Amino acid sequence: MINYSALQQQIKNLGESEGTPTFLHQFLQIYNIPKATLMRLNITDGVKTDVEVCVTNKLVYMFTLNENLYTRYSALQKRKNTTSKARIVMLMNTREILAFDSKTSDWLSCPIKELYKECDFFYPLMGMERAILNDRKTVDVKIGEKFAQFYNEMLVLNAGKEESLKMLLTALITAFFADSFDIVMQKSIFYWLTKYTKTDGSDVSSFLDDFFRALYEDKEQSDDYIGSKINNTIYGLELSPLELNFNKSTRKILIEISEFDWADVEPEVLGALIQNIAFPEEKAVAYNYTSTANIYKVIGPLFMDDLDTEFEKIKKGQVSGVDFLKKLSRIKVLDPACGTGNFLMISYKELKRLELYVKDYLESQEIPYERKEYVVLENFYGIEANGLASIITRIGLLFSKLKYETADIATLRLPDHNIINNIATDVEWNSFCPKSGYQVFIIGNPSYKGKDLSTKQKNAMGRVFADEIKNGVKIGELDYCTCWFYLASEYIKDSNCAFAFVTTNSLTQGTHVPVLWPMLFNKGICISFAYSAFKWKNGGKNNTAVTVVVIGCRTIMFPHHKTIYRNDLVYDADDISPYLTKGNVIIQKENRAPISKQLPKMIKGNMPYGEALLLTPKEKDELVSIYPESIKFLRRVVGANEFIKGIERWCLWISDNELTEAISIPLIADRIERVREYRLDSKCSAQMKENPHRFREIHIPQKYTLVIPAVSSENREYFQIGYVGRDVVVTNLCFTIYDAEPWVFGIISSKMHNLWARIVCGGLETRPRYSNVLGYNTFPLPELTKEQKQDISKASLQVILERENHSEMTLRDLYNEDTMPQGLKYAHKLLDKVVESCYKKEEFCSDQERLDSMFLLYKTIKEG
Repeated sequence: MINYSALQQQIKNLGESEGTPTFLHQFLQIYNIPKATLMRLNITDGVKTDVEVCVTNKLVYMFTLNENLYTRYSALQKRKNTTSKARIVMLMNTREILAFDSKTSDWLSCPIKELYKECDFFYPLMGMERAILNDRKTVDVKIGEKFAQFYNEMLVLNAGKEESLKMLLTALITAFFADSFDIVMQKSIFYWLTKYTKTDGSDVSSFLDDFFRALYEDKEQSDDYIGSKINNTIYGLELSPLELNFNKSTRKILIEISEFDWADVEPEVLGALIQNIAFPEEKAVAYNYTSTANIYKVIGPLFMDDLDTEFEKIKKGQVSGVDFLKKLSRIKVLDPACGTGNFLMISYKELKRLELYVKDYLESQEIPYERKEYVVLENFYGIEANGLASIITRIGLLFSKLKYETADIATLRLPDHNIINNIATDVEWNSFCPKSGYQVFIIGNPSYKGKDLSTKQKNAMGRVFADEIKNGVKIGELDYCTCWFYLASEYIKDSNCAFAFVTTNSLTQGTHVPVLWPMLFNKGICISFAYSAFKWKNGGKNNTAVTVVVIGCRTIMFPHHKTIYRNDLVYDADDISPYLTKGNVIIQKENRAPISKQLPKMIKGNMPYGEALLLTPKEKDELVSIYPESIKFLRRVVGANEFIKGIERWCLWISDNELTEAISIPLIADRIERVREYRLDSKCSAQMKENPHRFREIHIPQKYTLVIPAVSSENREYFQIGYVGRDVVVTNLCFTIYDAEPWVFGIISSKMHNLWARIVCGGLETRPRYSNVLGYNTFPLPELTKEQKQDISKASLQVILERENHSEMTLRDLYNEDTMPQGLKYAHKLLDKVVESCYKKEEFCSDQERLDSMFLLYKTIKEG
C-alpha cells in the first residue's frame, strides 16, 4: 500500500531543492528502484547533459538545457531503440519536466516545483498502475463538472431558453477569469452572491444583469457596490437581459463555482469547460481541450521545432537574438476552423514563451533590444462557423494575452477583426489574413463529414473545386475537410508559408489519394511531415479517442527536411507520399488486373440483389419440412459477417433449366415474386428484372473458393481469409479467387499484403476495408520461382492445419489478438518470414521498411 501523502511530500522536497545534478538518483530512490540498479547506473553525482539514462524497461531519462522539451522529445524519438522500449520517457531541464507514458499514451508537463501534484504518474516505476479516476481532480475538471450540474438544473427551470443559458455560461466564465486577473477584485463575485442575493435565488438573475452590464458595458452606470470592485471594463461581449429563473439550488452551485481559484485554470481550457453543454453534437477535436503535447504534433514540426533550434543557436552565439525577435514579430498563425480556439491559444502561448526566453537571454548578456511585444495577439487569426465557439475563442485569447504579455493593457477588448464567425469556404483567406511580409502558418482540425454532406456543404465543395471540376476531376468521393487542404495549398503556393492539419485518415487511403493529392501537388506543394494514424485524445467530458493523422505541407520552392512519425518511431525521408510512406508514389483508381502477372484474378462474390433469395436457418428448415424436394435449390451462403463469425445462412440457387420445377413450390415462387417486385422498382438491368430467380453474378469454382471479406476488424493482425467448398455461395460482401492455389492464400494472408492493403485501400477509421482493384491488383509481388511458391504453399498449409486444430473457434476468435492460439501465431510468423524473404534476404526491421520496399517495387513494376 502506497502512502500517497508521504510520497507526495518526498517529491515536493526534491522539487524545492536547489540544483538538479542528483535529481534522478533521489527520484529513483523515492520510487523504490533497487539499490543494485542505482549502483549500475552510476548516477550518484548526477547525469550528463543530453545523455539518455535507461532504467531497465521502466524509464528513459534525459536532462537537457533545451528550453523546449517537446522539441527535445521529438529528437529523442529518432533513437529507435530507447524510447520505443521504455514504459515512461522523462525529460527535464532547469525549469520543467515532460514525461510520456507509452502504455496509456498520457503526457505530463509541469514545472519541477509542482511535480509532487502528479507523483502518481510514475506509479508504474513501482509496478503499479495509477487509477484512471481519482479524488484529486484538477481545478478545471471540477469546475467543468459543477458547470454541467448548474446548466442541467437551470435547463429544468428555463425550458426552451438553451441559447440564453449558453450565453450565461460564457459570460460567467469570462467573469471568473476576470476575477483571477484582478479585473474584478478577487473573490468579489463570491462575496456579492452570498451577501447581496436572496437564498431562494429569486433575485440572482437581476443581480447578474447588473454585474454583467458593469463588467461588459460601463461600470460607471452600475451600482456603487459593484462598480467599485471592477477595475476594467471588458468590451466586445454583447449580452441581452437574462430573464432567467434561479432557485436555491442553482444559486448554491453558482456560489460553489465562484469559490474556486480560477488562477489555476489555463485560458485554453475554456472550450472544454462548456463544450459538452454548448456543442454536444460536435465531434471534432477543435471543440475540446487538447493537450499541448498533442497540439505539438501539429505546431512542433511545422514551426516550433525550427524556432527552438534557432534559439539554441542564439545561446551559442551563432544567431542574433535581436534578429530572431524581429522574425517572431513577422509570424502569423491562422486556424480556419478554430472551434473554441485551443490551437490558437497554445500556439500563442508557446511563441510568447519563446519570446520571453529570448528576452531573458539578451538581458542576461546585456545585449540591447527594443523593449516591446513581438508576439502579438493581432497576428493570430481564426475562422469559425459556430458563433458561440468564436466568442469563446475571443475570450480565451484575451485572457491569454493578459497572462503572457508583460505590458500594461489599458483597454480590454475581445479581439474581433482577427477572429470571425464565418465558414472558411466562404472567406478569401489572403484578404482576411494577408501574408505579404509575413510567414503564415495555417493549423487546425477541419471538420470531417464523410460523403454524407448537406446541400450547403456540397455547394461549398463545388465552389472550392470549381476549376478542377471544369478540368474533369470528379470530387464526389472527397470528404468535406479536403476543402481546407485545397484552400491552404492555394494560400501557401509560391511562398514560405506552410500548413498542418489534424484530419481523418481517409485522406491518406483509398480513392482519396489519386483524386485529392495530384490537385494539391500541382500547386507546387509537398508533404513535409506526417503522423500516421493514431488515436487522438482530448479533454472533453466525453473523451472518445478519434482516429486521425497529422499532415504538414510546404512549398517545393522552400526545401525543408521531411519526417514521418509512425507509432513511437521517427523516420527521415527524401519524399513523403500521400500514404504517409517514403517516396512519391500515388496508386491510381483504375487497376483492372493484377500488376503482378503471377497473381490470379480476384473478383467480387455473387450479388443476390433481393433479400428474398436469402434464408435464415429457421426459414430454410421450415421450407424443407413442408417441401422436402426444395433442398436441391438451397445452398449455404456466406458474406463477410457469416464467414468471419461462423453464422449459418442459406440461399436459393436456381439454374434456368430448374426454374419451372422450383416455382412449382409455392414458398419458393413467393420469394421469387418478391425479388421480381423489388427489382422492378430498382435501377437494375432488364436482364436482372427478367430473371428474378438468379443472383446478379453466377460464379462457381471447379473445386473451392478463396474468400476475402471486404471489411474486417482493426484488432486483427492478419486478414481473415479462407477456403470454402464448391457448393458454398459467396456474396458480393466478399472478394473471391476461384480454385486459388495455396501459395496465393499465403500471399494474401501475409503481413506484407496486410500492410499494403491497409494503406492503399483505406478503411472505416482503422478497420481495413479491402478492395480488389486498389489493394490486390496493385500489390507488388516479386517474380516468384517454383521453389518459392512451394515454400509459401507449405507454410500456408501449416496455417490452415493450425486452424483445423481449433475447428470449434470462428475466424473472429482465431484472429482476435486476445484469443489467437499460439500455434496459429507461430504458423503465421513462419509464413511471414517465407513471404518476406522473397522481397529481400535480410529481415525487415520495421513496418515502415516493409512499406518502403513495396512502394519502391510498385514503382519499378509500373515503370518497367
